[in-house]
Amino acid sequence: MTITELAAAMAAKETPITITEPALLDLVFGLSTHFNQNSLRSMASGALTGMFVSGPSAASASMPYMQSKQVEDIEKQLQKTKRFPIGLTLTENHLPIGTHFTQDIDQVRAILAAAPEYLITLVSAHQIVLDRK
Repeated sequence: MTITELAAAMAAKETPITITEPALLDLVFGLSTHFNQNSLRSMASGALTGMFVSGPSAASASMPYMQSKQVEDIEKQLQKTKRFPIGLTLTENHLPIGTHFTQDIDQVRAILAAAPEYLITLVSAHQIVLDRK
């Protein structure tokens, strides 16, 4: 499944939707409130490299180093999670994270817009399931 396919499935109100693709897992987890976007490690690495970006400017920035560090942080937090299942709530505050996975930010916005109609569950570090409420 791709980001475009996920956005289309959510817009069509399909259920259940199972995500097992690593990049899509990282994206959905990164968009959730469970992901600590402002971890000390993220802020320190950004400050040390002189590339610290926050807020709306992050969505328009093109910084491959920050992108790889952000994705790395998402993967590490996801792999450190030990208790399952976990309910995830997606937040528009994490919209800039979507730029690390696609240049079509409208697809990420579509996922965020459809998310309130779904119960999103992190079943394991390798699977997320979306069921309609």
